[in-house]
Amino acid sequence: MLLSETELKLKKKDDAIAAVQEMNALSLSLPSGNLHKLALRRLLQIDPYIDLFKSLGDPHATVAAPPEIVANEWIDQQAAKISDLRGRVVLLDFWATWCGPCRVTLPRLQKWHENYKDKGLVIIGMTTFEGHAEGKQLTRAQELDYLRDFKKKLHLSYGFAVADAPENDRNYSISSIPTTFLIDRRGVVRFISVGSNDEESAALGKMIRKLIDEPAPTNTDSAKR
Repeated sequence: MLLSETELKLKKKDDAIAAVQEMNALSLSLPSGNLHKLALRRLLQIDPYIDLFKSLGDPHATVAAPPEIVANEWIDQQAAKISDLRGRVVLLDFWATWCGPCRVTLPRLQKWHENYKDKGLVIIGMTTFEGHAEGKQLTRAQELDYLRDFKKKLHLSYGFAVADAPENDRNYSISSIPTTFLIDRRGVVRFISVGSNDEESAALGKMIRKLIDEPAPTNTDSAKR
C-alpha cells in the first residue's frame, strides 16, 4: 500500500521521535546530562509543542546504577550514598548560587521537598566549592557559612552536597545548570531535566509523582551495577 505524502511525513516524524527517545534512553543509562540536553533540543526541533513528559518521561527500563555522589561537605543532610538511599526517590539538582536559572528552580524544589519528603523523596542540591561568592574571595569555611546563610534566606530545608572539585559534574556529564536527575526507588535514573522553564518543571513534577507512587523494590528487582 502506498503512503500518502501526509502519512509519509507523519511516519518520518514518528521515526525521528523514536530515534530521539532512544538517545534519551541512552542518556539515562550512562547517565549524561549533556546527551539528554541534545536529545531534548532535537525533540523540540521536530515538534516544538510536544509533551515532554509523554515523550521522555517513560523510557526503556535500565538496570545501570548511577555514579555515587562525591561530597566533601554536607549541609542539612547526613552523608549518604545513592546505594544507601535505595527504596527512596532521589532528586539530584546540579546548581550554583551564581546561576540565575538555578535560583528560579529552588522554590519549586522546596515545594516538592515539603510535599513528598514523608513519602520517600530525598532532594540533594549538588554544588561545588568556588572560592568566591558575590564578587568576594572566600575561604572554605566562609563559603560554607555563605551556603548555610543562602539556604536560610531562601527557606530551603533540603540538603546540599558540596564537592571540592567538579567530579560529580564529570560523572553525570553536566554541560549546563540547572540539571536535575531523578532516580527511582530501585536506584535507576528515570528522568533528566535541563533548564528552568515551565515545561521542564511540569514534566519533572509529573515524573516525581509517578515515581513516588511506584512500589519500593524487592531484593530481586533492585538495580545492580
